[in-house]
Amino acid sequence: MTACYEGIVHPQRGGLDKIVRITEWTNQKIKFNFTIIGGLLRGHQLVIPDHLKDQITVHNWVDYHLIPHYMTNVDISWIDLDMRHSLNRLFAMPNKFFSALNNGVPIVCNKGNDMGNFIRFHHCGLVIDKHNPTARDYMEAFIYLNEHRDLLQTMSTNARKAMETHYSWEFMEKRLIDVYQRLLEKNKDRVFYLL
Repeated sequence: MTACYEGIVHPQRGGLDKIVRITEWTNQKIKFNFTIIGGLLRGHQLVIPDHLKDQITVHNWVDYHLIPHYMTNVDISWIDLDMRHSLNRLFAMPNKFFSALNNGVPIVCNKGNDMGNFIRFHHCGLVIDKHNPTARDYMEAFIYLNEHRDLLQTMSTNARKAMETHYSWEFMEKRLIDVYQRLLEKNKDRVFYLL
């Protein structure tokens, strides 16, 4: 099984220490790899412990258009946001969330209102019902999904389907056109100036 983390590696967003512990512990049970797309802020480099260099791959920052290529062999995306002091993290969904789903990669994440609701509604991942899960909690989730590959495949299909049918630009374009048409119809006797 290969998990993916996309973005800045920071203790409030999972962090390298947690990635290392998850990788070490999960590898005691199953063959497990971690792919990191991103890393630290520019000019800094992640230092992977020697004994995990074959299990943790760091691609650093890649061109946005190449992310699908780097997610080709990824089974699950991992999002772990520290929600204790940030309403934005509690209620918002980060770009990496949609990046994974757009590539048909299900999500494993901690408890967050909007991410959790989205995942449960579309059946496209697994939410650990804790604001701050431990590395062991994530290890158990990855092992569970590895043992239930049929469920993981269904989640993958649902992830891509949700993006195609509800959250793609083509779908949103139709919704926006509908809104504008209703506004124009409702206000056909008024003059609008578009800036």
